[in-house]
Amino acid sequence: MLDSPYRTDLALIHDAGFGHFAAGAARMMVRELQRRGVKDGTVIDVGCGGGIASKIVDDHGYNVLGMDLSESHIQIARRRVPDGEFSVGSYLDQTLASSVAIMAIGEIFNYGFDPRCDRHTFRKFIVGVFQALKPGGLFLFDIAGPDRAPDRPTQTYRDTDDWTVLVETSSNADRLTRRIVTFVREGRRFRRDAETHQLKLFSPTQVVDDLRETGFEVSELDRYSDVEFPVGLHGFLAVKD
Repeated sequence: MLDSPYRTDLALIHDAGFGHFAAGAARMMVRELQRRGVKDGTVIDVGCGGGIASKIVDDHGYNVLGMDLSESHIQIARRRVPDGEFSVGSYLDQTLASSVAIMAIGEIFNYGFDPRCDRHTFRKFIVGVFQALKPGGLFLFDIAGPDRAPDRPTQTYRDTDDWTVLVETSSNADRLTRRIVTFVREGRRFRRDAETHQLKLFSPTQVVDDLRETGFEVSELDRYSDVEFPVGLHGFLAVKD
């Protein structure tokens, strides 16, 4: 079993303070499905986090299957979407069910939590995505490209009454590292925790080539609904012919 990232405190902070990205993606997914006349069916949420996107999809009448390496995130998702089916584990170990859409929002394929994850396994995974999707099915996701890496280490923070998160971001070759320190209120005190996340950066041009070679029609995105991407994040809407 792989170590669980996004432990209790970081999962709470990520869910409470950074859910707008997943929500924008889910709104876009629902709109695209409905525009194509697809009003029901299974949607798979790869790296579902706390189920923010899954909840929106579920509210519009689709069946939701979610997966994430974080046990804490899955606990949140199960509370948020009681009708959904959620599992803890790497997407590389999942058998994808027949579905009308698959989404992977928030640099899911870049994360190095599972050491097997690289561009080779990504190519194999999208073949599985293509096979699992019904004709006309949608694959919505984003990746961090080389331009996601800062020229020099950067530090950012976000502070609320109940929690604070501090992030130092650095890069080396094709890898980006985030050192994350969290403080969560526990009564009159704050509990401290820290995690280090490493991301492998992919060329968006090569990702487009991989998708087209698999058989997808591909549109490149710069936003999900009204949520614009930060520099270096690249989105894709791939359609199975």
